Amino acid sequence: MVNISKILNKINILNIKTVIMSSIFMLFVAGCGEPPPTYPLDIFPEMHYNQSYKTQEPPALTAPSDSVPITGKEVIYTLKEAQALTNPVEYSRDTAHKIYTINCSVCHGTQGLGDGPMRAKLEAVAKEDWFYGTKGNLPANLSSNGSTVAKPDGEIYQTLTLGYAGAYGLPHKISPIMPAFRTYLTPEERWQLVHYIRNEFQK
Repeated sequence: MVNISKILNKINILNIKTVIMSSIFMLFVAGCGEPPPTYPLDIFPEMHYNQSYKTQEPPALTAPSDSVPITGKEVIYTLKEAQALTNPVEYSRDTAHKIYTINCSVCHGTQGLGDGPMRAKLEAVAKEDWFYGTKGNLPANLSSNGSTVAKPDGEIYQTLTLGYAGAYGLPHKISPIMPAFRTYLTPEERWQLVHYIRNEFQK
C-alpha cells in the first residue's frame, strides 16, 4: 500500500530545495552585473529619495527669520535731477499729518507758517552753529505765501532729504538750512510730507 504521507513529505522537501537553489542562482546572476545607480532594494523609492526635513524646519529658499527687507541703496540726486522728479507716492493725509506733526511742526508750526516753538530759539542764536549746523536759519514759510510754493516737488523732497536742495552739488562751506531727514524718514515718508505741504498749506 502506497504511503501518501511519505510522498507528500518528499515533494515538500523537493520544492524547498528547488526554491533555495533558484534563489542562490538569482543572487549569483545579479551579483555578476554592473551595480545600478540606486540602492540594491528600492521597496519604497518615493520615501527613500525624498528630501528629509527636521521638525519645524523652515523651507530652504525662504529668508532667515531675523532678516530685514531692504530696497537697495537710496539714490542721491543732483539739484537738476531732483527738480525733474514727480511724487510717486499716493497721498495719505493721516500718515502725512502724523509725520509732519512729529518731525516738522516744532520748527514750521502746525499751519506751516514757520512759527513753531523753535523759531524764537533760532532767532536768538542766529550767528551760532547751534542747531544741527543750521546756524540760526529761520524755518521756512510753507504756506502759499512762502517761497516753497514756487519750487518743484522734487526740490522740496531734496531739501527734506539733504537739508538743502543742492547739498551735494554745492561747496562744503555752505551750511544746510535745516536738518537732513534722510536717515530719519524713509523716501516714502518724505514724499508724504511733500504731499502734505501741497495739499494742506498751499491750497
